[in-house]
Amino acid sequence: MFLTIRTGDTGTPRFAITTNGAANEQRITAPVALTTGAWYHIAVTRKGNTGVLYINGTPVATNNSMTLRPADLGLTAFNYLGKSQYPDPYLNGQFDEFRIYNVALTPSEIAASYALGTQRLLSVEPPSIALTVTGSDLTLSWPLECAGYTLQWRTNLTEGAWSNVTSPVPQIMGDKWQITLPVSNWPTVFYRLLK
Repeated sequence: MFLTIRTGDTGTPRFAITTNGAANEQRITAPVALTTGAWYHIAVTRKGNTGVLYINGTPVATNNSMTLRPADLGLTAFNYLGKSQYPDPYLNGQFDEFRIYNVALTPSEIAASYALGTQRLLSVEPPSIALTVTGSDLTLSWPLECAGYTLQWRTNLTEGAWSNVTSPVPQIMGDKWQITLPVSNWPTVFYRLLK
């Protein structure tokens, strides 16, 4: 299993995993090369059979046929950062952080991780919602560290099902997630965040 910033055949970033040689690699290959001398946030997620490669918080390539898991490799003895198991050149670059999670982060968690920068992690604490009314708009916001939440609404706290707010989608605004909705004509609307 490897992640390289420049493959020999395409010159673009690639993640690959195999248990049966290079000819049987399951790959996710980015469509464009990275610029030399620039910093990048690169992430790979795998959930079910879908693997996604992200660059700077944005998905750039997907493979929906990723049947191999890292656990399928068994115990590994040669685990490197910046070095190949083959006689390839070493990475001529720098690492600022390297993280491994035991779950696949959601697209919003990857975007938040990129926006948060180094040394700041996603929060496991439930967020509080702040609200502001301006004219006919209601703006709801919560901390950027609290990514992966779905905003829901209903008109009664004791009866009825919660409904997801599907449009517009929350946007990263500075150090917060933010969504602006029209003020409802209903007498009361309740909102919550669910993960």
